[in-house]
Amino acid sequence: MLYNGEEPIGYWPRELFNNMADSSQIQLSATASSPINKPSPPTGNGQLGGASFRRITVKNGQSIPYPKSVRNAVTFNDLGKPFYNAEYNGDCCLFYGGPGGWQTPA
Repeated sequence: MLYNGEEPIGYWPRELFNNMADSSQIQLSATASSPINKPSPPTGNGQLGGASFRRITVKNGQSIPYPKSVRNAVTFNDLGKPFYNAEYNGDCCLFYGGPGGWQTPA
């Protein structure tokens, strides 16, 4: 279950997936795209790392939070700075965003 504060946003039952019984990874992803020959759009608030998800809690099937010792996060960004950025602070937040502006090389 994914919540925004107390508000439920989505639920994906394990029956939809073939590896949920022994899954060891959770992935959150986003895509920013634009038509060819147009600059890529801004994300978040348009500033590098200027937007955030705060108070992130990863819980098991019984709604018990995982201890910090088992939490790892890796961010991947195929364009990187100066266009976009994502950084995870395990104590608090996922910071993301960027001005965009990347264009296909001529």
